[in-house]
Amino acid sequence: MTILPFRALYDSKQLLHVPLSVSVGVFDGIHRGHQLLIKNITSRQDTKSAVITFRENPKALLQGDRYLGDITTWKQKVDIFSSYEVDYVIEIAFSSSFSQLSGEEFLTILAQGCDLRHVVIGENFHCGRGGRYSSREVRLFFTTHGIDVDIIPSLLYDGIHTVSSTRIREQVLAGDFRTVNGLIHRAFSLDIADLPQYRRDDAMIILKDQITQPLPPPGIYRVRCILQKSSTQSIVDIEVGDHDISVPVIETIRELVFEV
Repeated sequence: MTILPFRALYDSKQLLHVPLSVSVGVFDGIHRGHQLLIKNITSRQDTKSAVITFRENPKALLQGDRYLGDITTWKQKVDIFSSYEVDYVIEIAFSSSFSQLSGEEFLTILAQGCDLRHVVIGENFHCGRGGRYSSREVRLFFTTHGIDVDIIPSLLYDGIHTVSSTRIREQVLAGDFRTVNGLIHRAFSLDIADLPQYRRDDAMIILKDQITQPLPPPGIYRVRCILQKSSTQSIVDIEVGDHDISVPVIETIRELVFEV
Protein backbone atom coordinates (compact mmCIF):
# COMPACT_ATOMS: atom_id res chain seq x y z
CA MET A 1 0.00 0.00 0.00
CA THR A 2 1.24 3.46 -0.94
CA ILE A 3 0.46 6.60 1.07
CA LEU A 4 0.45 9.87 -0.87
CA PRO A 5 -0.30 13.46 0.15
CA PHE A 6 -3.36 15.09 -1.40
CA ARG A 7 -1.12 17.45 -3.38
CA ALA A 8 0.02 14.43 -5.42
CA LEU A 9 -3.28 14.84 -7.30
CA TYR A 10 -2.57 18.39 -8.47
CA ASP A 11 1.20 18.86 -8.08
CA SER A 12 3.23 15.81 -9.10
CA LYS A 13 0.11 14.04 -10.48
CA GLN A 14 1.62 10.65 -9.67
CA LEU A 15 -1.70 8.88 -10.31
CA LEU A 16 -2.60 10.58 -13.57
CA HIS A 17 -2.23 7.37 -15.58
CA VAL A 18 -3.39 4.91 -12.90
CA PRO A 19 -6.99 3.68 -13.37
CA LEU A 20 -8.61 4.14 -9.95
CA SER A 21 -11.70 3.23 -8.00
CA VAL A 22 -11.91 5.76 -5.18
CA SER A 23 -13.79 6.19 -1.94
CA VAL A 24 -13.71 9.48 -0.05
CA GLY A 25 -14.48 10.23 3.58
CA VAL A 26 -13.26 10.75 7.12
CA PHE A 27 -13.39 6.99 7.86
CA ASP A 28 -13.26 7.58 11.60
CA GLY A 29 -13.39 4.15 13.20
CA ILE A 30 -13.60 2.39 9.82
CA HIS A 31 -16.89 0.87 10.92
CA ARG A 32 -19.04 -1.69 9.12
CA GLY A 33 -20.50 0.93 6.79
CA HIS A 34 -17.02 2.13 5.85
CA GLN A 35 -15.98 -1.47 5.28
CA LEU A 36 -18.67 -1.84 2.60
CA LEU A 37 -17.21 1.13 0.73
CA ILE A 38 -13.69 -0.28 0.97
CA LYS A 39 -14.73 -3.75 -0.21
CA ASN A 40 -16.52 -2.16 -3.16
CA ILE A 41 -13.39 -0.43 -4.47
CA THR A 42 -10.96 -3.27 -3.69
CA SER A 43 -13.14 -5.90 -5.40
CA ARG A 44 -12.93 -4.27 -8.83
CA GLN A 45 -10.55 -6.06 -11.17
CA ASP A 46 -10.15 -3.27 -13.74
CA THR A 47 -8.72 -0.61 -11.41
CA LYS A 48 -6.48 0.04 -8.45
CA SER A 49 -8.20 1.08 -5.23
CA ALA A 50 -7.67 4.39 -3.43
CA VAL A 51 -9.07 5.86 -0.23
CA ILE A 52 -8.99 9.65 0.12
CA THR A 53 -9.20 10.54 3.78
CA PHE A 54 -8.05 12.91 6.51
CA ARG A 55 -5.07 12.44 8.76
CA GLU A 56 -7.06 14.19 11.49
CA ASN A 57 -10.82 14.45 11.70
CA PRO A 58 -11.91 17.91 10.45
CA LYS A 59 -14.14 18.17 13.52
CA ALA A 60 -11.01 18.32 15.69
CA LEU A 61 -10.18 21.68 14.11
CA LEU A 62 -13.73 22.94 13.69
CA GLN A 63 -15.04 21.98 17.15
CA GLY A 64 -11.92 22.57 19.24
CA ASP A 65 -12.35 21.54 22.88
CA ARG A 66 -15.85 20.22 22.16
CA TYR A 67 -14.43 17.45 20.00
CA LEU A 68 -14.55 14.07 21.74
CA GLY A 69 -11.64 12.36 19.98
CA ASP A 70 -10.83 10.09 17.04
CA ILE A 71 -12.07 6.51 17.30
CA THR A 72 -8.94 5.36 15.47
CA THR A 73 -5.53 7.02 15.33
CA TRP A 74 -3.88 7.63 11.97
CA LYS A 75 -1.60 4.62 12.47
CA GLN A 76 -4.59 2.39 13.19
CA LYS A 77 -6.43 3.68 10.12
CA VAL A 78 -3.44 2.96 7.89
CA ASP A 79 -3.07 -0.55 9.34
CA ILE A 80 -6.76 -1.29 8.74
CA PHE A 81 -6.68 0.02 5.17
CA SER A 82 -3.65 -2.18 4.56
CA SER A 83 -5.46 -5.22 5.95
CA TYR A 84 -8.19 -4.64 3.33
CA GLU A 85 -5.50 -4.50 0.62
CA VAL A 86 -6.20 -0.92 -0.42
CA ASP A 87 -3.61 0.11 -3.03
CA TYR A 88 -3.38 3.83 -2.24
CA VAL A 89 -4.24 6.04 0.70
CA ILE A 90 -4.36 9.73 -0.23
CA GLU A 91 -3.89 11.79 2.90
CA ILE A 92 -5.53 15.17 3.40
CA ALA A 93 -4.05 17.43 6.07
CA PHE A 94 -7.18 19.37 6.96
CA SER A 95 -6.65 23.12 7.38
CA SER A 96 -8.58 26.39 7.31
CA SER A 97 -7.59 26.92 3.67
CA PHE A 98 -8.67 23.41 2.67
CA SER A 99 -12.03 23.97 4.37
CA GLN A 100 -12.68 26.87 2.00
CA LEU A 101 -12.62 24.69 -1.12
CA SER A 102 -16.03 24.45 -2.75
CA GLY A 103 -17.42 21.04 -3.55
CA GLU A 104 -16.87 21.64 -7.25
CA GLU A 105 -13.25 22.70 -6.69
CA PHE A 106 -12.54 19.60 -4.60
CA LEU A 107 -14.15 17.22 -7.09
CA THR A 108 -12.39 18.90 -10.01
CA ILE A 109 -9.04 18.12 -8.37
CA LEU A 110 -10.06 14.46 -8.16
CA ALA A 111 -11.37 14.32 -11.73
CA GLN A 112 -8.26 15.94 -13.20
CA GLY A 113 -5.60 14.52 -10.88
CA CYS A 114 -5.92 10.82 -11.68
CA ASP A 115 -7.44 8.36 -14.11
CA LEU A 116 -10.66 8.18 -12.12
CA ARG A 117 -13.05 5.39 -13.22
CA HIS A 118 -15.32 4.75 -10.21
CA VAL A 119 -16.31 6.71 -7.10
CA VAL A 120 -17.94 5.01 -4.11
CA ILE A 121 -19.44 7.11 -1.30
CA GLY A 122 -22.01 6.78 1.46
CA GLU A 123 -25.45 8.32 1.06
CA ASN A 124 -24.72 10.83 3.85
CA PHE A 125 -21.49 12.00 2.24
CA HIS A 126 -20.95 15.76 2.03
CA CYS A 127 -17.98 17.78 0.85
CA GLY A 128 -16.96 21.32 0.05
CA ARG A 129 -17.16 24.49 2.07
CA GLY A 130 -19.67 24.00 4.86
CA GLY A 131 -20.44 20.47 3.61
CA ARG A 132 -22.78 21.94 1.01
CA TYR A 133 -22.16 19.33 -1.70
CA SER A 134 -24.32 16.23 -1.14
CA SER A 135 -23.81 12.70 -2.43
CA ARG A 136 -26.38 13.31 -5.17
CA GLU A 137 -24.54 16.43 -6.33
CA VAL A 138 -21.31 14.41 -6.34
CA ARG A 139 -22.97 11.84 -8.59
CA LEU A 140 -24.24 14.54 -10.96
CA PHE A 141 -20.79 16.16 -11.14
CA PHE A 142 -18.92 12.96 -11.93
CA THR A 143 -21.45 11.44 -14.33
CA THR A 144 -21.12 14.56 -16.50
CA HIS A 145 -17.41 13.68 -16.65
CA GLY A 146 -18.13 10.06 -17.62
CA ILE A 147 -17.19 8.68 -14.19
CA ASP A 148 -19.36 6.06 -12.47
CA VAL A 149 -20.61 6.79 -8.95
CA ASP A 150 -22.03 4.27 -6.48
CA ILE A 151 -23.91 5.69 -3.49
CA ILE A 152 -24.08 3.10 -0.72
CA PRO A 153 -27.11 3.30 1.63
CA SER A 154 -26.52 3.71 5.35
CA LEU A 155 -26.21 0.45 7.26
CA LEU A 156 -28.47 -0.36 10.19
CA TYR A 157 -26.86 -2.12 13.12
CA ASP A 158 -29.90 -3.47 14.95
CA GLY A 159 -32.64 -2.70 12.46
CA ILE A 160 -33.17 0.70 14.07
CA HIS A 161 -29.91 2.58 14.59
CA THR A 162 -27.60 3.67 11.79
CA VAL A 163 -23.99 2.55 11.98
CA SER A 164 -22.08 5.80 12.40
CA SER A 165 -18.92 7.19 13.95
CA THR A 166 -21.08 9.36 16.20
CA ARG A 167 -22.88 6.33 17.62
CA ILE A 168 -19.61 4.46 18.13
CA ARG A 169 -18.11 7.40 19.98
CA GLU A 170 -21.18 7.66 22.20
CA GLN A 171 -20.96 3.96 23.10
CA VAL A 172 -17.24 4.19 23.91
CA LEU A 173 -17.99 7.11 26.21
CA ALA A 174 -20.71 4.97 27.83
CA GLY A 175 -18.34 2.00 28.22
CA ASP A 176 -20.52 -0.31 26.09
CA PHE A 177 -17.81 -2.18 24.22
CA ARG A 178 -20.09 -5.02 23.17
CA THR A 179 -22.03 -2.55 21.02
CA VAL A 180 -18.86 -0.75 19.91
CA ASN A 181 -17.19 -3.94 18.77
CA GLY A 182 -20.33 -4.96 16.88
CA LEU A 183 -20.41 -1.62 15.08
CA ILE A 184 -16.78 -1.74 14.00
CA HIS A 185 -16.65 -5.53 13.52
CA ARG A 186 -13.46 -5.83 15.59
CA ALA A 187 -12.32 -4.97 19.11
CA PHE A 188 -11.93 -1.30 20.03
CA SER A 189 -8.36 -0.47 21.02
CA LEU A 190 -6.36 2.41 22.41
CA ASP A 191 -3.17 3.16 20.52
CA ILE A 192 -0.76 4.33 23.21
CA ALA A 193 2.56 3.33 21.62
CA ASP A 194 3.79 6.91 21.24
CA LEU A 195 2.43 8.25 24.54
CA PRO A 196 4.42 8.83 27.75
CA GLN A 197 4.05 5.91 30.17
CA TYR A 198 5.11 6.06 33.80
CA ARG A 199 5.81 3.24 36.23
CA ARG A 200 4.02 3.38 39.58
CA ASP A 201 4.60 0.39 41.86
CA ASP A 202 3.61 -2.65 39.76
CA ALA A 203 1.66 -0.75 37.11
CA MET A 204 2.16 1.46 34.08
CA ILE A 205 0.34 4.79 34.13
CA ILE A 206 -0.96 6.66 31.08
CA LEU A 207 -2.33 10.16 31.59
CA LYS A 208 -5.79 10.60 30.10
CA ASP A 209 -5.07 14.08 28.76
CA GLN A 210 -2.39 12.53 26.51
CA ILE A 211 -4.91 10.25 24.79
CA THR A 212 -6.69 11.61 21.71
CA GLN A 213 -9.21 8.76 21.42
CA PRO A 214 -12.53 8.72 23.31
CA LEU A 215 -12.40 6.98 26.68
CA PRO A 216 -14.97 5.10 28.77
CA PRO A 217 -16.16 6.35 32.18
CA PRO A 218 -13.97 5.69 35.24
CA GLY A 219 -14.10 2.01 36.18
CA ILE A 220 -12.46 -1.38 35.76
CA TYR A 221 -12.21 -2.81 32.23
CA ARG A 222 -10.81 -6.07 30.90
CA VAL A 223 -8.34 -5.58 28.06
CA ARG A 224 -5.84 -7.48 25.98
CA CYS A 225 -2.54 -5.76 26.66
CA ILE A 226 -0.07 -5.75 23.74
CA LEU A 227 3.48 -4.90 24.74
CA GLN A 228 5.73 -2.54 22.80
CA LYS A 229 8.89 -4.64 22.54
CA SER A 230 7.48 -8.13 22.14
CA SER A 231 4.56 -10.01 20.68
CA THR A 232 3.44 -10.98 24.18
CA GLN A 233 -0.24 -10.39 24.92
CA SER A 234 -2.00 -10.81 28.22
CA ILE A 235 -5.53 -10.30 29.52
CA VAL A 236 -5.59 -7.85 32.43
CA ASP A 237 -8.02 -5.58 34.26
CA ILE A 238 -7.16 -1.91 33.90
CA GLU A 239 -8.42 0.93 36.02
CA VAL A 240 -9.64 4.04 34.25
CA GLY A 241 -9.51 6.81 36.83
CA ASP A 242 -10.41 10.47 36.74
CA HIS A 243 -6.99 11.52 35.44
CA ASP A 244 -5.09 8.42 34.34
CA ILE A 245 -5.24 4.78 33.30
CA SER A 246 -3.45 2.18 35.41
CA VAL A 247 -2.33 -1.07 33.74
CA PRO A 248 -0.95 -3.86 35.97
CA VAL A 249 2.19 -4.58 33.92
CA ILE A 250 5.72 -3.17 34.16
CA GLU A 251 6.66 -2.99 30.47
CA THR A 252 5.93 -0.31 27.89
CA ILE A 253 2.58 -0.93 26.21
CA ARG A 254 1.71 -0.57 22.53
CA GLU A 255 -2.04 -1.12 22.58
CA LEU A 256 -4.96 -1.80 24.92
CA VAL A 257 -7.66 -3.90 23.23
CA PHE A 258 -11.00 -3.90 25.06
CA GLU A 259 -12.56 -7.31 25.67
CA VAL A 260 -16.29 -8.00 26.06
